[in-house]
Amino acid sequence: GKPVFLGPKTEGSRPSIAFTMAADGKPTWWVCDASGGECFYAESDSDIPPRKGWRKEYSEDELEVVLEACEGMDGEKDSRARSRSPRREKCPW
Repeated sequence: GKPVFLGPKTEGSRPSIAFTMAADGKPTWWVCDASGGECFYAESDSDIPPRKGWRKEYSEDELEVVLEACEGMDGEKDSRARSRSPRREKCPW
């Protein structure tokens, strides 16, 4: 499968960009808001979301939006150190 790209957590949820096959059988990338609502789409079978070709749902007009890749989106491994939670002690009660 293709990767899902998650945005920053907002009020307990994250916006995302994810791939799916549309009901009409066309390969489609969707930008979804934090509640999972589909906002924008681009028809493409690429391994990562396309830079151009984004449209609003229910519209045939291409938006003047260019998706820019950020660290980790180009398939390279994220170089940041992995965050780990501290070990938990046994509950004393």
